[in-house]
Amino acid sequence: MAHADRPRHSVFHASLLGALVLAVIFLLSWVGEAMGGAPPTRAVVAFFGPNGALSPRVLLQGVAWAIAFGAMAGALLALCGNLLQDLGRRRS
Repeated sequence: MAHADRPRHSVFHASLLGALVLAVIFLLSWVGEAMGGAPPTRAVVAFFGPNGALSPRVLLQGVAWAIAFGAMAGALLALCGNLLQDLGRRRS
Protein backbone atom coordinates (compact mmCIF):
# COMPACT_ATOMS: atom_id res chain seq x y z
CA MET A 1 0.00 0.00 0.00
CA ALA A 2 1.42 3.36 -1.01
CA HIS A 3 2.00 6.05 1.59
CA ALA A 4 -0.20 9.09 1.24
CA ASP A 5 1.85 12.21 0.76
CA ARG A 6 2.23 14.16 3.94
CA PRO A 7 1.12 17.78 3.70
CA ARG A 8 3.89 20.34 3.48
CA HIS A 9 4.30 22.93 6.20
CA SER A 10 3.04 26.34 5.13
CA VAL A 11 5.96 28.77 5.38
CA PHE A 12 3.61 31.76 5.44
CA HIS A 13 1.48 30.27 8.22
CA ALA A 14 4.53 29.33 10.27
CA SER A 15 5.96 32.86 9.82
CA LEU A 16 2.75 34.43 11.10
CA LEU A 17 2.60 32.01 14.00
CA GLY A 18 6.23 32.64 14.99
CA ALA A 19 5.76 36.42 14.77
CA LEU A 20 2.61 36.34 16.89
CA VAL A 21 4.05 34.06 19.56
CA LEU A 22 7.28 36.01 19.94
CA ALA A 23 5.44 39.35 20.02
CA VAL A 24 3.12 38.07 22.79
CA ILE A 25 6.09 36.74 24.77
CA PHE A 26 7.80 40.13 24.47
CA LEU A 27 4.64 42.00 25.52
CA LEU A 28 4.14 39.76 28.55
CA SER A 29 7.81 40.17 29.51
CA TRP A 30 7.64 43.94 29.08
CA VAL A 31 4.57 44.13 31.35
CA GLY A 32 6.26 41.81 33.85
CA GLU A 33 9.37 43.98 33.84
CA ALA A 34 7.24 47.12 34.33
CA MET A 35 5.61 45.50 37.37
CA GLY A 36 8.86 44.72 39.13
CA GLY A 37 10.58 42.25 36.89
CA ALA A 38 12.52 39.08 37.27
CA PRO A 39 15.66 37.90 35.49
CA PRO A 40 13.78 36.02 32.73
CA THR A 41 11.56 38.98 31.82
CA ARG A 42 14.54 41.33 31.97
CA ALA A 43 16.45 39.06 29.61
CA VAL A 44 13.64 38.99 27.02
CA VAL A 45 13.19 42.77 27.14
CA ALA A 46 16.96 43.29 26.87
CA PHE A 47 17.17 40.88 23.91
CA PHE A 48 14.84 43.03 21.80
CA GLY A 49 15.55 46.51 23.20
CA PRO A 50 17.83 48.60 25.40
CA ASN A 51 18.36 47.03 28.80
CA GLY A 52 16.50 48.74 31.62
CA ALA A 53 14.39 51.06 29.45
CA LEU A 54 10.60 50.67 29.66
CA SER A 55 9.37 53.54 27.50
CA PRO A 56 6.62 53.25 24.86
CA ARG A 57 9.34 53.63 22.21
CA VAL A 58 11.14 50.57 23.57
CA LEU A 59 7.83 48.70 23.63
CA LEU A 60 7.17 49.44 19.94
CA GLN A 61 10.75 48.67 18.91
CA GLY A 62 10.73 45.44 20.89
CA VAL A 63 7.45 44.28 19.38
CA ALA A 64 8.72 45.11 15.89
CA TRP A 65 11.94 43.14 16.42
CA ALA A 66 10.04 40.27 18.03
CA ILE A 67 7.71 40.11 15.01
CA ALA A 68 10.64 40.18 12.59
CA PHE A 69 12.65 37.49 14.38
CA GLY A 70 9.55 35.41 15.11
CA ALA A 71 8.61 35.45 11.43
CA MET A 72 12.13 34.38 10.43
CA ALA A 73 12.18 31.62 13.04
CA GLY A 74 8.75 30.35 11.97
CA ALA A 75 9.75 30.34 8.31
CA LEU A 76 12.98 28.48 9.08
CA LEU A 77 11.09 25.88 11.11
CA ALA A 78 8.66 25.27 8.25
CA LEU A 79 11.42 25.11 5.63
CA CYS A 80 13.53 22.72 7.69
CA GLY A 81 10.47 20.63 8.50
CA ASN A 82 9.65 20.37 4.81
CA LEU A 83 13.23 19.36 3.98
CA LEU A 84 13.39 16.72 6.71
CA GLN A 85 9.91 15.21 6.55
CA ASP A 86 10.91 12.55 4.02
CA LEU A 87 14.14 11.64 5.83
CA GLY A 88 12.94 8.44 7.49
CA ARG A 89 10.79 7.16 4.63
CA ARG A 90 11.64 4.09 2.63
CA ARG A 91 11.44 4.44 -1.09
CA SER A 92 9.90 1.57 -3.02
